[in-house]
Amino acid sequence: MTWLWQKTSTPLDAVNLGAATGDVAIYYFKEALKQAGGLVKSSGDSLSYFASSDGITHSGSGAGGMGNAGAWFRYQSPAGAGGREYTFQRSTANNWRHKYSFAAGFTGGSPSATQTPSATDERIVLGAGTDASPSYAAGFNANASKVHIGVNNAAPYPAFMFFVNNGYTTPTSWILWDGLETTLSPVEDVDQWVTQWYVGTPSSANLISTFVGMGWCHYKKGLSGEAFARFVSAFGCANLPVNPYNGNDEGAPILLWRTVADGSGGWKGWCKTFRLRMTASRQIPDYVDVGATRWAVMDGLLVPYPPTVEPST
Repeated sequence: MTWLWQKTSTPLDAVNLGAATGDVAIYYFKEALKQAGGLVKSSGDSLSYFASSDGITHSGSGAGGMGNAGAWFRYQSPAGAGGREYTFQRSTANNWRHKYSFAAGFTGGSPSATQTPSATDERIVLGAGTDASPSYAAGFNANASKVHIGVNNAAPYPAFMFFVNNGYTTPTSWILWDGLETTLSPVEDVDQWVTQWYVGTPSSANLISTFVGMGWCHYKKGLSGEAFARFVSAFGCANLPVNPYNGNDEGAPILLWRTVADGSGGWKGWCKTFRLRMTASRQIPDYVDVGATRWAVMDGLLVPYPPTVEPST
């Protein structure tokens, strides 16, 4: 299970990437996902439709540009056909529409230079509307920022992207994908996965908030009462002291839960990759070293980071 840290093959230790706009950040994210073995199956740059290839070749405007209104791409995880897929579509640099398919894949609809394909099991993570008449929502809320990206090339293929303002110490928007610990999750849950794209800070308060939470998950996928809903961290704490035995900072596993107040409560499972920050007074550019593992502090979350690199704002 190897983490890859940037959009080019070498070196793999540069995660403090300058990203002046959301266009640049999403383009970097796309390239990083491809580096880890994922595929861009189709795309549109608002001028041309690429039915079976990645036509988004740069982050700017014009032919091949991510920076065109209506530009989009379809990403397929390294698991291949029948695996998870996403579409990303741009309105403006800060406003996007983002869809998720658990297994069917985005093979339907009437895709074009400005229209994404559809999937029979698609769920909208960000934005609303239809493919023919999409509406968008804020995916970024500031420019002139650093972007921190990590993608993993082994199942379940977790990934993250945190967008951080220059001069500030907390993320202003974030994407996070993670699988769950299969041995600690209900065997009846066929989609043990969480996906998040949120404008704001992943603070401890937000992670346990039913409005933000850790992200979107399928609830009872394939069973009566199926829904796509926000799941929260079952607990959050950022003010514990260091470990009393060895003085190390601590990060706790994340338990995903849907409260009864959300309409139908229930347990989802434990996140496989990411951790809760448990100690006080930690913000970017802080990091936590536990043994040979380095974790960058993204407010209430700890994310894997290259062991020789310090995160920056």
